[in-house]
Amino acid sequence: MQWVDLHTFAVVAETLSFSRAAERLHLTNSAVVRRIQRLERAVGVRLLDRSTVRVAMTPAGVRLALLLPDLLGRWEQAVNAVVAAPAARKRLRLGTIDLYSRLMVEHFEAALPDVELDWTVDDSPALLTRLGEGRLDVVLVADFPGEVAPLPPGAHVVTVVREPIWLQISRVHPLADAASLDIADLGDERWVVSPPSQSPHRWETRTLAGLPRARVVPASQVTGRHMIDKRGAVAFSSALVRANDGFRVIPLTGLANGDRHLYLAWKPELAASVLVDRLRGARLDFYRGQARRSPAYWEWISGRPLRFPGIADERHLLDESCGQPRHG
Repeated sequence: MQWVDLHTFAVVAETLSFSRAAERLHLTNSAVVRRIQRLERAVGVRLLDRSTVRVAMTPAGVRLALLLPDLLGRWEQAVNAVVAAPAARKRLRLGTIDLYSRLMVEHFEAALPDVELDWTVDDSPALLTRLGEGRLDVVLVADFPGEVAPLPPGAHVVTVVREPIWLQISRVHPLADAASLDIADLGDERWVVSPPSQSPHRWETRTLAGLPRARVVPASQVTGRHMIDKRGAVAFSSALVRANDGFRVIPLTGLANGDRHLYLAWKPELAASVLVDRLRGARLDFYRGQARRSPAYWEWISGRPLRFPGIADERHLLDESCGQPRHG
């Protein structure tokens, strides 16, 4: 049974005329007759008595005509509900390094409500490999100084930020009041580094190999913070780490090519540039909000707008175009 046949029967029952029904429905008379005949075959009874003079309803036709307003009304409501329903959200397979991952997930989901984000957290080389294999659409990854993960063929890149490496140190440490610290002056310190399973581990241990008297201890984030809090260690950090009253984050100098490059990589056939722009904007907004949590970090960043495009000075938001080389 087809709803169009029921609607046609309702018009014929109202007008008691095939010709007037055909005119109202913008059909030919024969098309109206065919629809009524198809309906009668579907219900198994005769609904109309037809002659060359007039059209009359059978008892079955009268009963059906009485039910049709409610049936057709409900059908119209169902159609309207389907048409008014929001369109299905776009699905984006997004890979990211473990960098504020929980907070970043919340921020991205709020900034892109029309996109269903399917998250993967891993180190940069693994994420770029998955991008090259087509298992991820966009990745947010980082290159540490001297540690450049190879890009898959055909990948495009846009910089989110180039930030220096910072030092996390207890506020009661004798060096905690310094405006900046040279890594050469920290050769006798105990250093907490990332566990071997995390991507910064290789860069951190290689960098500290130049400090032969430094004691290097791999530790989890919780254990490492406890060691720093007891003045027993220092650690590499990010400018936007969520510090508390027990810690300071100080710019670290003396590193060759000391910037960490955070960037988005994608393949145009997997992700539209417009969507990547929205992701970059959301990431910059997240950085901006994190930076403003600490006056000391914000003052440092604000004084270097060209190194923090889109964060310290929004006029620099678009100073790097999509597809430029990562390093230059």
